[in-house]
Amino acid sequence: MGEELYELPKGWVWVTLDSLCTAIGDVDHKMPKAQETGIPYISTRDFLDNGTINFENTKKISEEDYKKLCRKIYPEKGDILLSRYGTVGEVILIKTDNIFQASYSVAIIKPVLYQINNFIATALKSEIVQTQIRKYIRGVAQPDLGLGHIRELYLPFPSLTEQYRILEKIEELFTQLDAGVELLKKVKAKLKRYRQAVLKAAVEGNLTKEWRTAHQGELEPASVLLERILKQRREKWEAEQLAKMKAQGKTPKDDSWKLKYKEAIAPDTSNLPELPDGWCCNTVRLRIL
Repeated sequence: MGEELYELPKGWVWVTLDSLCTAIGDVDHKMPKAQETGIPYISTRDFLDNGTINFENTKKISEEDYKKLCRKIYPEKGDILLSRYGTVGEVILIKTDNIFQASYSVAIIKPVLYQINNFIATALKSEIVQTQIRKYIRGVAQPDLGLGHIRELYLPFPSLTEQYRILEKIEELFTQLDAGVELLKKVKAKLKRYRQAVLKAAVEGNLTKEWRTAHQGELEPASVLLERILKQRREKWEAEQLAKMKAQGKTPKDDSWKLKYKEAIAPDTSNLPELPDGWCCNTVRLRIL
């Protein structure tokens, strides 16, 4: 991995994740028994997109099983969780005092200093580290990331003062991004209303009002077009009926079969808005199959 590392700003150093932590581990892979009440036993499915844990529907385990699992390692406020099975590479900085245990699908990372945990969590989410994670993933059907590879992850590491400044700047920029997202949502809603307004203007003839005025006398009235469409509609129906009778080996004796044709329903225009000159109104029949 060393040959892939880029030159850092003056005062920064490349470090392995293991060198910044007192422990990186997971619990025993034997699944504890679930019960209705008890201590939350989270997995990657309880990770939320906003970087927090959803404790509402987590699996619950007994206090006895919890204590057994804690002999190896347990999560505390300030620790970092890294998903290592299934969906690999999701990061959560624990900001709660809630007592819980994490399944073996999650690596528990314990930074040496509480002051650097936020920067480490941020670095783990960055593309430089996520690229390393993708490189180390094993398996296809059930991807997993080994603890040994997690310990070997390289992180760019600045001074504590600069870490604080970086985190402040990230918060500032993310706040701006969130504001931008909200603005886009409002713009999207306005665009939807605008689209509807354009469509309304289109079917009312307002979009082509000036064009219609400029081409008066040149346009075929819609009533003439409708008459031609209705004629073709009847002709098509008759052709289809003749084809069916022919396929059944039948020959019509007279034109009485044509009486079965259903004329198009004339619309009731009494409550409809006035249309532009040359337009007409008609109904649309939907055939439900």
